[in-house]
Amino acid sequence: MKYTDFYGLLEISSLASATEIRRAYRQQAKRYHPDTHPGDPVAEKHFKAIQEAYEVLSDPHKRARFDQLTRNWSQYQSFDDVVEDLSKEPTQEEEPPFTRPKQDADAMFEANFGDFYDTFFGSETASFWQKRGQPVPGPDPMEISTEGDESDTEEAGASAADTGFAIEYTTHISLEEACKGTKRRIQIHEGTLKTIEVTIPAGVITGSKVHIQREMGDFYLVIQLDSHEVFRPEGHDLYRDLHIMDYEALLGTKKTVSTLTGALQMNLPAGASAGKTFRIRGHGLPELKDPTVRGDLYVQLKVDVSQDLSPEEQDLIRRFRDLRVSRQTTV
Repeated sequence: MKYTDFYGLLEISSLASATEIRRAYRQQAKRYHPDTHPGDPVAEKHFKAIQEAYEVLSDPHKRARFDQLTRNWSQYQSFDDVVEDLSKEPTQEEEPPFTRPKQDADAMFEANFGDFYDTFFGSETASFWQKRGQPVPGPDPMEISTEGDESDTEEAGASAADTGFAIEYTTHISLEEACKGTKRRIQIHEGTLKTIEVTIPAGVITGSKVHIQREMGDFYLVIQLDSHEVFRPEGHDLYRDLHIMDYEALLGTKKTVSTLTGALQMNLPAGASAGKTFRIRGHGLPELKDPTVRGDLYVQLKVDVSQDLSPEEQDLIRRFRDLRVSRQTTV
C-alpha cells in the first residue's frame, strides 16, 4: 500500500482552511478535468485522485483521521499498529504543519492491503475492516458531512474568479432557438458521467455564456449560433438579402419578406439600386436582459438581370435604351 499525500495533491498546507481546500480542489480539477483532456488516461487518473483528496480533506472526521495517519505513518511497524492508533480519538488541538512521510516508507504494507484511499476512507472501508474483525475507524465512512455540504452550497454561488474553477462546454443552437429560448441535455463529469438539462434563455448570441452552478464547481455553456440559410446575425441585428428583378428595381414593387417571427410586406421605391439596404426596426434577435427589446433586421437588395428575353421584350428594351440616349443628348 502506498501512502497518498492528499494535501500535496491539492498543493496546500496541512493547516489550510475549508475555503482554501475548496478553492484548491477546483483549481486542480479544472487543470485535469476529463472534458479538457478527452481520452487522456493520465489526466483521468489524476482527476480521480484529486476528487478523493477533496472528499477526505473536506470532511472534518476524515481529515482528522488522515492527519492522524500522516503524523504516525513512519512509526507504524505493522497493520496492528495502524488499527490501534486509529482506535484512539484523533487530537483536535492545533499543531504546526507536520512533515509528510516519504512514499517509500511503506515496507510493512507489502502484504497488499489495498489502495490507501479505499482502505481508510472509501466506500469499501467498512467491509475491509469488518472482514478483519476490526471496528471501522471514526464515523461511518459513508456518512455525509452536513457542514461540508452547507459550505459547498454556499461556495457554489461564488464567481469563477473566486473559485478558479470554470469548465466551459460549447453548444450549437439555431437562430430560431436563440429567438425563443431552448434547452440542451449535456454530459458532465462529477465523479461519474452525468446527464443534465440546461435552459438556454432567449436572446443569447455567439459567445454568450450560460452560467451553471454545480456543487462540484461552476461551469459555462458557451453558445455558438448555427449558420442560417437566410439570415446572418451580427450581435442582436440580423441581415438578409432580398432578390428582385431589374424591372422591379426600375419601377418599384411590393415584396413579402420573411423574418424570424413571420412575414411582412415591404414597399420598394422605384429606382432602388443593387446593394441598397433597408432597416426594419425590432425584427432582429431579442436582447438577453430584456427579451421585449429586439435588434433590427437589415434587408439588402440584390438586383437580378432578366434572362432569355423574347424578341418582343428585346424590342422594348431597345426602345427604352433609345429613349434614355435621346434624353441624355437633349440635355
